[in-house]
Parts: sequence; C-alpha cells; structure tokens
Amino acid sequence: MSTVDNHPQVHSRADRQLRDSCLLPLTRTIEQSTGNRRGRCWNIFAWRGGETLFIESKQRSNDRIRPAQASWLEHALENGGSLSSFLIAEYVIDRGPV
Repeated sequence: MSTVDNHPQVHSRADRQLRDSCLLPLTRTIEQSTGNRRGRCWNIFAWRGGETLFIESKQRSNDRIRPAQASWLEHALENGGSLSSFLIAEYVIDRGPV
C-alpha cells in the first residue's frame, strides 16, 4: 500500500471496497471536526476487517505527542473512535559505543 496526500492508495478491488466503507469515511469525519488538517493524523493507520488501529511512533527521551496529535485523538474519540484503536510505540536508537 502506498500513500498520496496522507490517504492510503489501495490497489486491489477488496482493498478499494474496504477503503470506501471504513477508512475514508472515518478519517474524513475526524479531519472535518479538526478543521480539515490532515497533518494531525497519526503515523500509521492499519486495519483488518472492520478493526482499525492508529499508531504513533515516538523516540524515547527525544519525542513526545504534539498538541495537534492530542487534538486529533480527542476529535477521533468525540466522533465514535475507541481508545483501544490507538497505540503509541516508543523506540530507542542504540548508537553503540561513542
């Protein structure tokens, strides 16, 4: 899957049907409630069947949730999203001996 303009571009018929029935309506509703600012969306949107997951990756000790991302989460929850559909993945870069 590739992305264009922050929307997943899907290639199979089944993927297009899922996108049309689940992905785009959900993200468009959230975008509209945030003033159509797509930059607030989290890093990864994943789905399987009717289940969705938004994932934000953050580098430990060097990165944090930005106010715009927190606002996007808030708007998602206000528009029927579930907290269990959001995940923050924290990672560490091991630069080895200095």
